[in-house]
Amino acid sequence: MKSLLSSFAALMMLAGCAAQAPNAVAPQTDDSSSALLESIEDLLRLPKGAARLRSYTRYYTETRNDQEHYVTGIFVRGKPGGAKLVPANSMPVIFDGGCDVLHLKFDLRAMRTVAFFCGGLA
Repeated sequence: MKSLLSSFAALMMLAGCAAQAPNAVAPQTDDSSSALLESIEDLLRLPKGAARLRSYTRYYTETRNDQEHYVTGIFVRGKPGGAKLVPANSMPVIFDGGCDVLHLKFDLRAMRTVAFFCGGLA
């Protein structure tokens, strides 16, 4: 997931902070992942009906292809567990839950929310 580090470095430069581009072989650190996720969360506007952000355990994964580079998030309300960057196959799969389950697609190239909505109701 070195591409998340690259995105973080670009974000820091855009923000006017001095940031060194990560070494291509450097492992991803928890601190840099956390900083990127916090930067994304600072830009979010919660959907109508959602609880406070910190009341959700927030699972994120990165997806990249030729056209897009984005972070997908599933937020599950309950016992707060913070933000976690996980492999795609470790993301929760929940289609209902109303606003106790939030779904996010965030464009890392544009640093903007593409979609952010509450789950459906079963």
